[in-house]
Amino acid sequence: MLTAPAGMEKVRAIVRPTGLLADKPAAQPPRVHEPYADIRSELAQDSMPAAATRRPRMFHLRFRPHLPSAALAAAIVLAGAAPARANFHFAHISRVMSGQPQGDVQYVEIVMTASGQHVVSGSKLAAFDSTGAFSHVITTLSSNVTGGDDRPWIMASEGFAAASGITPDFVFSTADGNGLIATDAMVCWGKPIDQTNPNHYVDCVAYGNYEGPDNDHTTAPHPLDPFGHGLVRGAHMHNSALDFFCEAPAMPRNNAQQTGTVQAQVPCECGNDVVDGDEECDRTDDEACPGGCTAECLCSILCGDANGDGEIKATDALAVLRAAVGADSTCTLATCDVDDNGSILASDSLRVLRAAVGADVDLTCPA
Repeated sequence: MLTAPAGMEKVRAIVRPTGLLADKPAAQPPRVHEPYADIRSELAQDSMPAAATRRPRMFHLRFRPHLPSAALAAAIVLAGAAPARANFHFAHISRVMSGQPQGDVQYVEIVMTASGQHVVSGSKLAAFDSTGAFSHVITTLSSNVTGGDDRPWIMASEGFAAASGITPDFVFSTADGNGLIATDAMVCWGKPIDQTNPNHYVDCVAYGNYEGPDNDHTTAPHPLDPFGHGLVRGAHMHNSALDFFCEAPAMPRNNAQQTGTVQAQVPCECGNDVVDGDEECDRTDDEACPGGCTAECLCSILCGDANGDGEIKATDALAVLRAAVGADSTCTLATCDVDDNGSILASDSLRVLRAAVGADVDLTCPA
């Protein structure tokens, strides 16, 4: 049996860790009043070695917050600060009418494509001209609508209710050119950050000879102006030329889901550059009255143009004179009564002759 060398027992007695801190259980942190006990316990484990005996480092509560609680608090704050994008964006323009030859009838119908899209207060309806330049804000809405998937609502002119038989949800004035631009334009709706930028709107519809740049909502205008008849959406291809169709009679709807009827004053064929039906001309197909084709596809009447060729010449003065003396003539009061006194006289012939030779004369025929 081996024995320790002399004196070794005394050395071992000196180095033996009997009675040192390692033999004692780790000091327990003082009890902390709920609800911080779990935080204090976790911090104590993270920051203090098991063999150390130190007073509790309570200042850690200040500098090392409980991470799950902090993360939750941050998430709540961020959730509250995030913009509510989904409360009006899921919608589109579904119907448009930019006017009628007779009567104050304009409207833009919106359809919500999901529930919860009713927060439309503060949204704007805006007009852009044929070049794509911002023209004006038609109206800014001051209230919300009743929401619902596939539920419509409508903004309309003051004369809309009488013409359609239903009450619009929002009314705007067309006085002083404030309404929709009748032809060759674009209309947009939404809550834009920059109201001059079509891409900041929820939806836009371009029509007629609109020549503005492409945007997020349309790459080509519908060839027909929504004037005298309506345009109604039939597709969703971000292309007004393909997304909309002529609607005659127009059937606009309000938020109460009532459907009105607006009779067409201009046939849907008008605007396709081809003379057909009862049309006298059709935009560029204006041989019957060069440069004088109206939006209704009728030749505009040139006062003093007795033969309807689009010009005032000496032969027109002769036709007026013939009508004044009772001879056969192509004259009508609408073209030859150039002083609007209710009859065709020799004095009318003289006024037309003066106009034909370039003299400064005012020709005013009956409306």
